[in-house]
Amino acid sequence: MDTAVHLPEHPRGEWVLVTNDDGVDSPALRPLLTEISELCPVVGIAPAQEFSWTSKTLSRFARPRLERQDEDLPCPLFSLDGSPADCANVGVHCLYSNPPSLVVSGMNVGANAGLAFLLSSGTVGAAVEGMLSGVPSIAFSVQLR
Repeated sequence: MDTAVHLPEHPRGEWVLVTNDDGVDSPALRPLLTEISELCPVVGIAPAQEFSWTSKTLSRFARPRLERQDEDLPCPLFSLDGSPADCANVGVHCLYSNPPSLVVSGMNVGANAGLAFLLSSGTVGAAVEGMLSGVPSIAFSVQLR
């Protein structure tokens, strides 16, 4: 990773990682981060651009670039030039000496209903990556009309 990130320590060391597959500019990301930040420390890492339909793709040989977003948010938000699973991987293994207590992936804009959608979803792939690293993880979607 090309950037060292120094975050304030939470007294109990617990924090939540939020990612998505719709990218750092998703209209759902900032409101979700704001709401979660009222409950506990949270950090957002999202793909620099939309990265939908990538399942659990990882950038095997790339050096992902993590870039802090200058935002008026109550928590840190970063973009990563990688997949949603890369975002989860970096968040779980590279930010703190302790991993997050929970990985939240979403909110995906569009339903992930049905096995084909579920297995192809970058949102679900990020949650699977967190879970495979031993962190409780959840993925969720919303269908907008």
